[in-house]
Amino acid sequence: MMLLDACLALLALAGPQETAPAIRVLATVLDGCEVKPETLRFSPNGVGVAYVAIRGKKQHPVTGSRLGDDFEEVLAPVIDPLGEHVAFRGVDYVKRDEPRYTLLFDGKKLATDAWIGPVALAPSDSTPAFWQAGSWRNQALGVRFPTGCTLNFGKKRVSKWEKADSLQAPVFSDDGKFLYSVGSREADWDIAVYDLAGKDSVMTGYYVVEVRVRPGGGELVVSKQISSNATRRAYQTATLVVARIPTSNKRGYDGVITYGANYRTAGGPIYSPDGKHVAYRACRDKKFCVAIDATTPECVHGYVDEFVFDPQSKRLAYSAVEDHVVEHDDGTQAVDDTIELSDGQWFVFMDDDKSPVFERARLLRWSPDGSRLAFAGKRNGEWRVHVGDKSSDPFDEIAEIAWGLDGKLVWCGARRGRELVWAPLVIE
Repeated sequence: MMLLDACLALLALAGPQETAPAIRVLATVLDGCEVKPETLRFSPNGVGVAYVAIRGKKQHPVTGSRLGDDFEEVLAPVIDPLGEHVAFRGVDYVKRDEPRYTLLFDGKKLATDAWIGPVALAPSDSTPAFWQAGSWRNQALGVRFPTGCTLNFGKKRVSKWEKADSLQAPVFSDDGKFLYSVGSREADWDIAVYDLAGKDSVMTGYYVVEVRVRPGGGELVVSKQISSNATRRAYQTATLVVARIPTSNKRGYDGVITYGANYRTAGGPIYSPDGKHVAYRACRDKKFCVAIDATTPECVHGYVDEFVFDPQSKRLAYSAVEDHVVEHDDGTQAVDDTIELSDGQWFVFMDDDKSPVFERARLLRWSPDGSRLAFAGKRNGEWRVHVGDKSSDPFDEIAEIAWGLDGKLVWCGARRGRELVWAPLVIE
């Protein structure tokens, strides 16, 4: 049935329609449950849906209409592009400061430990990749971190590291043959390289905070500290820059290109689809901008959230809020997924165009030919998909946007009351 649903979804994305396709109800929020905010996920083909349900004082993983076991806390799911596989992390507390993590994959317990980090799914078969640790260590200023970490993929484990990345999931190369993440064995934060043929190695000396892989391979782009810090992962106070590092480098700076040194801090880099350019978030005087390569635009926004290149790698769109105030002028603000954002005066920028104001704007998606941009915008508490002067029906929440292959239709995964739907917006 799942394969049939996937085929039907692909046909809906691909083919021209004589009449507007109907909304598909994928599931209904289970009785007695509420969707935990920011945890609703849809697969981009409109087949799979998963979320965290709150029922009483407990939280449950939910895939489609299947309710999982209860935990004190469940983190947002990771769902594969075809909607066939879903990973959740559940947390219980033995004592107040002693968490116990459980990794669930397709409803089954895959691992349990003192800590399990963010999960990535392999591009070939969706096998989960993740860090885990058996204990926690106390550090100065009340900071605690998981220690004795191993990077796991299937039945393989990379040898133990003192500390590991707790912010971003490991990242795969396009061909799925290499896995990259960030870990520390001594003072430095290095790049852990996992050859899925069975060999692990280290790219060291870069003081890395986060890492991304160039399309086609051969290079990484990272956010890195200017210098090392022997006591803790110091991006909260350090100046960060963005660096492009050839994967052939195991140590040293041959061929390394650095961007963002003229800013207070920089991070969250992404590659253009052709791998020739890098865009990143930059901060100066508690204001933000998006920079591309060595350009140095003025920082004018309260915060920049999402930014994305078009498929031809020629244009960039981004969302920004004007009234966000950076409380601490530090590196944390530039790194992906480290701050909580709220409603405000949000805009979407594309070339020289600026959208009308929204309470929130997110999920920026270019059309296949790069001529148009779809995004989710919130006004008066209602979410709609916007493409130029066209807008969808209102929803309580939008969690995914996907273009049809011919560029004439945009789909969104949304919640409408208690219904979780895959809904169309006809563009042409």
